[in-house]
Amino acid sequence: HFVWPTNHYFERVRAAMRVAAKEEESGSNIEIAKKLPVQGKNRLYCMVPFILAPKSMPSYEAIRNSWGKHCDTLKFFVDPIVKDDEGRFIDLRRSQNGTKMTLPKDVVVVYHIHRPWHTCESKKEGNCRNIWEKVWRSWLWIDDNGESDSSEWFVKIDADSYLFPENVKKYVLDNNMSPDDYHYFGHKLRHTEDRNLPPIVAGSAVFFSRATVKGAAAIFREFKYEEQNMSVRKCMDAHTSSEETLTALCLKQHLGIDAAHALDDLGDELIAVSPIEDSLFWNRTVDGEWWYWKNKPKTDPTTGREVHNCCGDFPIAFHGYKDPMWFYKLEDELYGMDDLPGISDKWKKYKWHNLNETKKYFDRIRTAMNA
Repeated sequence: HFVWPTNHYFERVRAAMRVAAKEEESGSNIEIAKKLPVQGKNRLYCMVPFILAPKSMPSYEAIRNSWGKHCDTLKFFVDPIVKDDEGRFIDLRRSQNGTKMTLPKDVVVVYHIHRPWHTCESKKEGNCRNIWEKVWRSWLWIDDNGESDSSEWFVKIDADSYLFPENVKKYVLDNNMSPDDYHYFGHKLRHTEDRNLPPIVAGSAVFFSRATVKGAAAIFREFKYEEQNMSVRKCMDAHTSSEETLTALCLKQHLGIDAAHALDDLGDELIAVSPIEDSLFWNRTVDGEWWYWKNKPKTDPTTGREVHNCCGDFPIAFHGYKDPMWFYKLEDELYGMDDLPGISDKWKKYKWHNLNETKKYFDRIRTAMNA
């Protein structure tokens, strides 16, 4: 009989949820989003692969208190191994009453994972980042539990990415995209073509239409556990962290879906795969053809304008914020936010790299979104 050793950890989680709920009730949601022509049938489901452990709590709180509150649905998909305040691993798969534990409502336990995260702590395995299994099982969970009908658009978003849900909705509207058609989009990377693999969407923010979620789930439902397989050249379960490559491979092989690049009308990037203050200074001529630029077109074939510059005025996501305090900084910079009870305000002292250019870009975003 399993007994949870401490309630303190999950009380902190629930406290964080109450803070976020209070913020929503107080009317602090993004006012700018209300001005955008967003239809009710373009709901966004935000799926965050996550590790449930004390060291992850600041990220959980920051996501809920910043960009996460603007998703129509926000859920954190966690391994069946959790870590308590005293450093003990708890395997929910072995507990008779594990499914009855008081977990936050926005936490989903992916019980059937064969390769949970805790091996990474001691480096017991050469390859312990088995994110592929977690991702495909999470997509399958969404469909198996009827949640693929709860929204029109879905994103697998990394916990160190900052998301603009209202700009996602604007993007699909501006591009006349239907959730009932296959769509798979984000920041398209093409260096994989050199290995005769399809282009991928960078894992920092991967967007599916509802039709794609259902189609992908049908593929994943046929998977069998492959204990020794580490290949990224066949659509199947594998012992690998290459979830981006296998996602692209499965969608292309079985559904004929190609990765689409989220660019604005000028051909500028809408998703930065590094912190925005760094991405603004990436220059193809200066940097040379490293993997980020590999095989991307340099100019628009119609206008001749240079493309893939960072970044457009309605960004969709910024990636690479390992310190979650930056989420509060971004939220305050672009929308303004009040102090939150129980949340450190040390982010107020944070400084942007390349301050002048970063501030100019933020001014452009605010101007565009307030127009």
